[in-house]
Amino acid sequence: MPKISFRIRSEKSQAGIYVYLYPSKKSRIEFPIGITIRTAYWHKRRMRMIENAVEASAVNEMLAQIEIALIQFLNSNGHLKVKKKDLQEQVKLALGQPVKMERRLSVQARNYIKQAPYKRSTVSGGMGLTKNTERLYRRFAELVEEYDAATNRPMMLASLNKKCIDGFVRWMFEDRHYAVNNVGTQLKCIKTISKNAKSEGMKVHPYALSLKTFSLSKHERYMQIISDDEIVALKRIYEQLDGLHRSVCAWMLIGLFTGQRIGDLLSLGQEQIKQGKNGLLIDFNQQKTKRHVTIGVNDAVVSAILIENFPRRINAITFNREMKAVARLAGIVEVVKGRKVNPLTRRKELGEYPKYSLITGHDLRRSFATNLYGKVPTPLIMKMTGHTKEGNFLMYIGEHHNKDHYAEEFLSLLKGI
Repeated sequence: MPKISFRIRSEKSQAGIYVYLYPSKKSRIEFPIGITIRTAYWHKRRMRMIENAVEASAVNEMLAQIEIALIQFLNSNGHLKVKKKDLQEQVKLALGQPVKMERRLSVQARNYIKQAPYKRSTVSGGMGLTKNTERLYRRFAELVEEYDAATNRPMMLASLNKKCIDGFVRWMFEDRHYAVNNVGTQLKCIKTISKNAKSEGMKVHPYALSLKTFSLSKHERYMQIISDDEIVALKRIYEQLDGLHRSVCAWMLIGLFTGQRIGDLLSLGQEQIKQGKNGLLIDFNQQKTKRHVTIGVNDAVVSAILIENFPRRINAITFNREMKAVARLAGIVEVVKGRKVNPLTRRKELGEYPKYSLITGHDLRRSFATNLYGKVPTPLIMKMTGHTKEGNFLMYIGEHHNKDHYAEEFLSLLKGI
């Protein structure tokens, strides 16, 4: 355990307190902590002010806080070369004094957003981050600031050890009632921002650089796939609806036959539609991946919607809310397992609910891929959804590599040669 002591180095009536640290047997670091006292009231052996001094209680409390902060910092960075400026920063934090803002995780998150136009996306390979990704990091920065305020101790890049991050995780679960996947997403943000700060020459705790994130396993996820029969029911109810529900139903059907992300789906315009040899073709520029894909639609009802009754614009929040009502009207009421937000706990809880109440816009895309899997060659489906790795695609639809399936598909293709 590192040794820490407090001393005064003057015989004058007033003197400043110095802290002496011994990170190892062969090293010593000393510096003033910015507290001045009357030397007559200093107890050398106890390294505290004697109790009959007016300011003794306040000063001794501050010394105790400084000692705890420094010990925690030294213990978490024991295998690193500790610098005086880092220790001085910890003293300032313990005393509630301002520190260099750029060393805070929240500030680095906001800097990361400012640099977004000049960042190369790991998904698309292009320059700049998508609006959704920028929104994710902006919310992450706000979340860290809320945690800093709640704990009265800012998360610093150099202090992102296991204990620090475990405390953040516990707070997200217990105080913010976050779901597992949401917590995992915030940990990914910590790792990305830490790596970016490290590349800019800043000191970052190594634990954050190799941080392992988590999410629900395949067996813990419950996907709501809209079946072919349920799609028929949606087509039937579409003709009976009007107003907002008719538009919502139209977008649901378009989503079920194009497999696009909700942002790409709801931003679709008629100028993206053209006639192909075997049906309608729709050109999409996918926002997330920056890829250009063309989807073929040969369903009569969906084609008529696209050409003759193009639906009105709807925002994603309204769409996700109203599609549950439309699904209920279509008779998608089977009781199934899934996770739904409990309004009292504000957490998603596993239970059995009517299927319509669990459906979201993302389920349209997943249903598209799942319903085609095994009927259409997998690479073709991936071309339309924008997936580049088959393993990720199979995980997305809840399948696993089936060697027999590929062998049978290979033999079927050979018959046609």
